[in-house]
Amino acid sequence: MIYPCFAPAIAESPNHEICMEALRTTEAYQAEFIKLRHDVKIYFDRSSASRNYAIGAESVGANNIVIHIPSNVQPIATSLASLLAHELFHAKHRCVNNAFGSALDKILEEGLAVYHQYNLLSWSHEEPDAYISGIIAASDEQGAAFYRELYPHLNDHLNSQLDHDLFYDRSHGTPLGYIVGFYLADRAIKANPQFLAQAGSMSFDEWKKTIVLPVPRFTSATMPRHRAF
Repeated sequence: MIYPCFAPAIAESPNHEICMEALRTTEAYQAEFIKLRHDVKIYFDRSSASRNYAIGAESVGANNIVIHIPSNVQPIATSLASLLAHELFHAKHRCVNNAFGSALDKILEEGLAVYHQYNLLSWSHEEPDAYISGIIAASDEQGAAFYRELYPHLNDHLNSQLDHDLFYDRSHGTPLGYIVGFYLADRAIKANPQFLAQAGSMSFDEWKKTIVLPVPRFTSATMPRHRAF
C-alpha cells in the first residue's frame, strides 16, 4: 500500500490535488508493473526556491519516499507520477538488496528506475518529459560509447568518488550512470519484456545472470587507459 503524507504548505495549496492525481496514476501503474508487497509512505514536502528549481525525490530505505516540491514550481501530474514510479521501484528492490556492491549494481538499478519513468509516461499515453527525452536521446546517440568507456570499471567497488562521478556530476548534463543504465535496461527489456515487472523482486546477482551485457571489442586505439569520466 502507498500512504501519502503532506506538509501543510502542500496540503493547503493547489499542488495538493496535482499530487493526488499523480498518486492515483502511480498506484494503478505500480499494481501492474512494480507490484509492491509492502507499505511505502510518500511524504510531499515544500522546498524553498533557493534550494532547487526542480522537483527532487529521495528514497529512505524501503519504506519511505520524500518528494521535494519547490515553492515556485507547479508540478505536472504525469511527470510527478513518473518520478514516483522511479522511487517506488527503488523501494521495491531495496527489500531484496539494500546496498550496492559494484558500480554495475547501481547503474542497473538506476537504469531500471528511469525506465519505469519512461514506461509510466508511455502507459499513460503521454510524451516523455524533457528529462526522460534527454536520457533517451543520449542513450540512443552515445549509450554504446559511454558503456564502452565504463566497461572496465563496472565491477569496481562503488566508493563515494565513483558514485559522485557516475550519478551526481552534472558538469556535462545528465550524469553518465543514468544514461548507461537506461541503455542497458532498454536492451534487456527489449530482449525480455517480462523482465521489467520481474526485476524488482530479483537480486543483483539474478539481474547479472538475466541481462546479457555486451562485451566491447577494444583495439589498442580504443582501450580506455584511465577513468575519463
